[in-house]
Amino acid sequence: ENVKSVTAGWYHVLVIDQNDNLITMGYNGNGQLGAGMPQWATGPHVIDL
Repeated sequence: ENVKSVTAGWYHVLVIDQNDNLITMGYNGNGQLGAGMPQWATGPHVIDL
C-alpha cells in the first residue's frame, strides 16, 4: 500500500497509509504504540481509532 506519512521514535515506527489506517511496530514498553500489545510488537499492527 502507499504510505502518506511516517514518524519514528527511539525504537518504534508509526505509519499512516493511503486509507488513513494507523500502522505501528516496534517497542511498546510505555504504550507508545497505542494498543495493549506486547512490549515488542515486531510485525505491523493496524490500530483501531
